[in-house]
Amino acid sequence: VMFFGELRKSKGPSLLLRAAESIKSNKVVIYFAGKNKDLDKKDIIQARNSTKESIQIVTKFEYIDNKEVHFIAADVVVLPYRKNYLGISSILQHAAEAERPIITTDVGELGEIVRRHNLGLVVQPGSAKGIADSIDCLVSDNNKAAELGKNGKTYSQKNNWKRMAKIMRNSYRDSV
Repeated sequence: VMFFGELRKSKGPSLLLRAAESIKSNKVVIYFAGKNKDLDKKDIIQARNSTKESIQIVTKFEYIDNKEVHFIAADVVVLPYRKNYLGISSILQHAAEAERPIITTDVGELGEIVRRHNLGLVVQPGSAKGIADSIDCLVSDNNKAAELGKNGKTYSQKNNWKRMAKIMRNSYRDSV
């Protein structure tokens, strides 16, 4: 299970730490990859101490160059963003390109995109239990996780950066 990107309060890394305490599945690794802005190391230690032994919390607090490797290694990508988060996230696109199911909170455009394209599971903002239950669901149901991942491939082929730039360029050219 991976949280990728800058670890700042609006992206909700502490919510994923709280969710770790409620995960029922065995042998789950929660991997935080990205530059740490707001995540308190005391919270990480507390989460490690309060989760069961089969849950591991791994951190790599630095800028990540080779994003693709991390997404391919993950089974699930979690976007636990807070209510005040607006818009979408490039992490969603990277997860979809890597054919990884997504768990996101229903904020900005994230929940709508994940639901509309069946890319993963959507939970209420601030719901650590919802995130934990969603992790348990996808970790225990490989078929569902694979199906959602395949939907990500379809989504990313239709919504990749080059295609979007071409559409915008053509739209601009047609309007001038």
